[in-house]
Amino acid sequence: MIKTIENITAQSIKIGYTFANENMVKNVLKLMTGCKNENIKNTCVVVLGHICRVNYECIYHVYENLKIKGLIGLFVEINSKALQAILNIFNLGFQSNEYNIKLKTYFDQFTDKSHLTKTIIQLFDHQSIQIRGKSMLTISFLIRYDCT
Repeated sequence: MIKTIENITAQSIKIGYTFANENMVKNVLKLMTGCKNENIKNTCVVVLGHICRVNYECIYHVYENLKIKGLIGLFVEINSKALQAILNIFNLGFQSNEYNIKLKTYFDQFTDKSHLTKTIIQLFDHQSIQIRGKSMLTISFLIRYDCT
């Protein structure tokens, strides 16, 4: 079922918007954190990325429920497609004028900022050019909003 939601949210913004709400974020996060199957966990991360792209408010719910530390922890557990989704969630949050102030407070509360920065900088050497580019964009947003 989660794979179907991934496909729907990837194909149509209009239909994807029906899934882009707080309850769906919580359900996907619950499935992701309770699941041992790596493919399902990766799919859940991608679904979160699609949902956040459709509805910026969902970015706030991802941060609220998973926290920055939880997002960073996913960097080593997921495949390249899911890693791109996590970086998209970071970057979309900073692009949204309405939500970047709320998200900045999450970064301000996060005490291990140097670990976050180092983890993202390590992605500069990733084999995927998309991940290298998105990680550079993430670092530039972190610098811009003084979150490093």
